[in-house]
Amino acid sequence: MVLAQLERLQKDSSDLELYALKLKKRGRIQQMENILKKRDYVREKIKLIKSPEVQYST
Repeated sequence: MVLAQLERLQKDSSDLELYALKLKKRGRIQQMENILKKRDYVREKIKLIKSPEVQYST
């Protein structure tokens, strides 16, 4: 499950990057900035999935 989720997030990040470039070519800078914010959010989630979880023993 986690591997599939990670792969999907990586694909989404790549797709958002390409879409932002298309928006820039069309002169839609504000929309491009919003898409890049979404891409950054997705990348943060990727980092969270990749990073080892801290476990506390009792």
